[in-house]
Amino acid sequence: QDSKDYFIAGHPVPPYDKPEWKAEDFGQDARVEAYAAAMAQTDELLPQLNAALAELEGMIHSETACSEVGLGYDDIDLWSRLR
Repeated sequence: QDSKDYFIAGHPVPPYDKPEWKAEDFGQDARVEAYAAAMAQTDELLPQLNAALAELEGMIHSETACSEVGLGYDDIDLWSRLR
């Protein structure tokens, strides 16, 4: 449970931004509730995600790098966000 709480504390879900999410007065209970609400939308949002991933696939340069210049910061940023 500790690792789950740690992950939730560091990864905001929409519509919250990081400063609001990390504010002490927001609280871990509110974060957990926001995650539960987001997870409850999975059936509704999953088709949108799948469509966006299919669109993204056409934008990726190759199997080894997302841009023509080769492996770089853009790969680290992209794949960490998709994680």
